[in-house]
Amino acid sequence: MLAAVAGSPGPLAEVLAVRDVDGPAAPGAGEVVVRMVASTVNPSDEVTVSGAYGSRTSFPMVPGFEGVGVIDAAGPGVPAAAVGRRVLPLGSAGAWQQYKRLDYS
Repeated sequence: MLAAVAGSPGPLAEVLAVRDVDGPAAPGAGEVVVRMVASTVNPSDEVTVSGAYGSRTSFPMVPGFEGVGVIDAAGPGVPAAAVGRRVLPLGSAGAWQQYKRLDYS
């Protein structure tokens, strides 16, 4: 899958590259895989990639704290009806990729 990857801390224009990366593993219990449809670029992404939170950020990383997606796969314990629903997977980086695996909650 494709992802925008920041290889090191620095200005977005200098450290960001679109790369072909491994997709997420199948969702585990209570997890889903979301197909990202749209993502924003906002100041929190720029600040994080700049290295301002060095003790909490490891590189390489896929930035993107906000986005919209569709649940593509659901693990055990997730209602089957969740597949196909639009979601806002907020609260963690990783929206700048085609698929993101996360807790259903």
